[in-house]
Amino acid sequence: MLDPWRAVLGKAKDIIKFIYSHETVLKLTRKHTSELDIVSSRRTRSLTPFLMLERIESQKKNLKNMFSSLEWKSSNLASTADGMHVADLVTGESFWTEAQMLLKGSIPLVRALHVISRGDGKPQLGYIYETMKQVKEQLKEEYKDKETKYQPFWTVIDGIWNNQLHKPIHSVAYILNPSLFYCVDFNDDAEIKDGLSHSIERMVEDKRVRYLTLLQLDDYMQSSGKFGDENAVDQRMRNSPEKWWSLYGGECPDLQTFAIRILSQTCTGALRYGLKRSLSEQLHMNGRNCVEQKRLNDLTFVHHNLRLQNAVSISKTDYRDIFLEEIDHPVVEWVGGGDLKESVAE
Repeated sequence: MLDPWRAVLGKAKDIIKFIYSHETVLKLTRKHTSELDIVSSRRTRSLTPFLMLERIESQKKNLKNMFSSLEWKSSNLASTADGMHVADLVTGESFWTEAQMLLKGSIPLVRALHVISRGDGKPQLGYIYETMKQVKEQLKEEYKDKETKYQPFWTVIDGIWNNQLHKPIHSVAYILNPSLFYCVDFNDDAEIKDGLSHSIERMVEDKRVRYLTLLQLDDYMQSSGKFGDENAVDQRMRNSPEKWWSLYGGECPDLQTFAIRILSQTCTGALRYGLKRSLSEQLHMNGRNCVEQKRLNDLTFVHHNLRLQNAVSISKTDYRDIFLEEIDHPVVEWVGGGDLKESVAE
């Protein structure tokens, strides 16, 4: 459904590869963009193509000026097939129109995913459900309610959300986030309620505690007791969800414990600590003998624990670098994977 947009990303890749494959072109580009680098390796792999495209689009005027300049036209590269192809893309309008249309649909989602996954170390679980809903509404607005334009993006988002991301715990976090639950536009549908009951059933093992948690849930939903106090109401939007529960959930201790447990979680997971997901995935592959399986178990255990131990010992400033560190570099695919070269013709 999004095949046409792949062609746009392909054109953007052609532009970047050409620029970064020739030293003179790169120098000329930096001259016209005030030394701005179009590529950046410190991003999440899946977001790279769209962030690259956004960076190119932001330099539309400068790139057009560069490929229209006398310096470019007098360059031997200007007469090569690749040079003419890229110059036509940049100086024409078709590519920029396509890029702008794609960015309208992709950047709201890209930014939301970046905030959720990065989170600056802050718990984000209580906002995922609402964030995804806001992204869809923003896409609809960007395309001026033209369903043929925004629906392909909605379909992709719904597919990923329903099949991969959405879990009952997201519904629980959505309900237990007071800044969202007490809003007039709270989405109180059956899916949300089912997610709540399912999570309490699975996460609260003691039957008595489970019963008390469900009982206390009514007080929260009705804003009774301490939940309805002036300070509690005033702080719904001011405090983080987990802090709000620690301050005003004391009359419902079982529900308070459950809520803080849910809302204190971040969404960075393995990415936050630089864990190799591939190691864990290999553990579940069939056909491996017991000796090899034990070796892989030990390797995974050591790898994960060393990474976690290192993450605990570093400062907050270094933490951001650990989060952004990537074992593989998606930028290589965009810039050609080799050193800058100087054409013989140049």
